[in-house]
Amino acid sequence: MKRELTLVLVSATILLSLVVGVQVLWQTAQSQPQIPNELIVRPFVEIRFEAPSDWKSEMRGSCIAYIPKGGRVARATVTRPDGTRVDHQIASTGSLVVCENIVHVDTVGRGF
Repeated sequence: MKRELTLVLVSATILLSLVVGVQVLWQTAQSQPQIPNELIVRPFVEIRFEAPSDWKSEMRGSCIAYIPKGGRVARATVTRPDGTRVDHQIASTGSLVVCENIVHVDTVGRGF
């Protein structure tokens, strides 16, 4: 009888731990920003980085690539020649590549 009770208590503890673990994972996944997979190429007249310190840059041929630092999502606003502004959230695996007056926005890093 005592052995059966111990087995039931251990099983209940394991089940409860699994439920709590799944709940924590679910909440973590829900708190991450959902970034659409976008690959955009268009002319621009201005780019503003919400937090310039969140970005690093590197040369790619004759273009400059801006990549979010430290596993964070970074934000940039692109102003088009007609004056409209488009805000982009770019994952740490994505990039914003500038070639002359053309911007290539890859929000999640599957494009270039």
